[in-house]
Amino acid sequence: MLERLRSKGATARVDVAIADATRLPVADGAFSAAYCRWVLHLIAGWRDAVRELCRAVGPGGVIVVEPGGYAGGWREVWLRFVEELGPAAEPVGLDARGGYVDLDEAFAASGGTRRAVIRTPMQVDSSLDRFLEQAAARAYSWTWRADDAALARAVSAVRAWATGRFGPDLTQPFSPDAPQSWRVYDLRS
Repeated sequence: MLERLRSKGATARVDVAIADATRLPVADGAFSAAYCRWVLHLIAGWRDAVRELCRAVGPGGVIVVEPGGYAGGWREVWLRFVEELGPAAEPVGLDARGGYVDLDEAFAASGGTRRAVIRTPMQVDSSLDRFLEQAAARAYSWTWRADDAALARAVSAVRAWATGRFGPDLTQPFSPDAPQSWRVYDLRS
């Protein structure tokens, strides 16, 4: 992602840092706002990362989070994979399968108040066949800890299930209603 940012050739100076999300190399209140998308599930100490994010943004700031976890039909397929793969597919950090109460509580403990949940449409230009191929190629974080044999079995089982659930041609575009849910937190002044 840093390479993509650099390739955009921004005219304004953009500072980037590769750092531990639980110990950001910035001063307290260095930012007035922050954006965090699909990352907290990858951080074992995700509550520490939330606390650190709140520290870096500081009082009066705003943090926008899209915690991920899929939605709509994509969520149904992902949950089927989690069922097939078991603990290897479970997130090491924030587990969004049961909702976002834990996330809201972590922000509250760090001085954040949830202002809103904003749902935006998400256009996914893909098919179930492509999704299954990407899962087999370990493109998704929930595939990274599965051993090769277990992942191959899961892909095969989910393919068979998806064929029965969604029809025999998995190469067709698959774009069920899958809104993103953005959570907006205000930090107390």
